[in-house]
Amino acid sequence: RVSEVSGDRDRADRILALVRGQGVPNYFGAQRFGREGSNLARAGELLAGRGRRPNREQRGILLSAARSQLFNAVLAARVAAASWGDLVAGDVLLLAGSQRQFAFDASDATLPERVRTLDVHPSGPLCGRASRALVPGDDALRLEQEVLADWQDWIDGLARLGLDADRRALRLAVTDLDWQWQDDALQLQFSLVAGAYATVVLREILAC
Repeated sequence: RVSEVSGDRDRADRILALVRGQGVPNYFGAQRFGREGSNLARAGELLAGRGRRPNREQRGILLSAARSQLFNAVLAARVAAASWGDLVAGDVLLLAGSQRQFAFDASDATLPERVRTLDVHPSGPLCGRASRALVPGDDALRLEQEVLADWQDWIDGLARLGLDADRRALRLAVTDLDWQWQDDALQLQFSLVAGAYATVVLREILAC
């Protein structure tokens, strides 16, 4: 329930209808990065081998923040290119509701419809050391390389500290979405998969 809402409710209704049909960019929420991004500053020190050594729990939080930042950077580039929910040559695709990965096959005529109906999502990198996770190719790989070129020290550090590379969906389906206006409040109901952030749904609708 969001209180003290003002603005164009008709426009908000249109955005909410779009969210229900096409999902939202699957960013990691700001809370992953600590107060005013403090986790990222500490992560940078950890990856560079500087500063006080954190305990095991804090170490995990900082490393997660670091690679969340890299994922968000790639996702932001796909949003800017209007391709966060579309197929790009070389994409690694994820089956909705699972961790199953498979490579984009341009000869598979079913894929565009499966993407449109949120059955399959394009993915972005969770950086780390080489693992069984698939590696993108073609246009998808070039975009990721361009975005992450200035972050190679962080990528090397994540691999050195033992994180395995993986993939995360670039798109977040917002299921069971319903909403009602109540005076100056907006009441929302929806479901998300584990690891998703309700705040990234709200950011598509609200300027707080």
